[in-house]
Amino acid sequence: MCLKQSDFVYDDDVFELINGNYDVFGDYESEVVFELYAKMKYQLLRPKNIVIYEREPFVLKQGNVRVTIDSNIRGSTDISSFLDDEIPAVKLFGCSILEVKWDEYLPQIIRDIVQVKNVKASSFSKYAATRFV
Repeated sequence: MCLKQSDFVYDDDVFELINGNYDVFGDYESEVVFELYAKMKYQLLRPKNIVIYEREPFVLKQGNVRVTIDSNIRGSTDISSFLDDEIPAVKLFGCSILEVKWDEYLPQIIRDIVQVKNVKASSFSKYAATRFV
């Protein structure tokens, strides 16, 4: 089980972050941004790579099921190009990720669909996979 939280930051502040000025996030009132700021200041967390991918989402209201297929997964260590339209990136070949998330229960029809022979279920981190590309 995990919880993902997000919030918005200004583009200019992202560039400050990339250039090593982490204190710009100290002025945000957002708990998520402040937690990031604290980890960068005290645990020396730093941006290391960019993960780029295409996502095809599907949602089933029963059980609040979210199925996503991530493909064309690419990575770059050129963090200075983070908000550029074209980022120089290396592709992970032969890799698409099917992810199934649900809150209340997983309906049998979804269980049946994702049980594919000769496919191994496991955890996968796009960040870790693209970390050293």
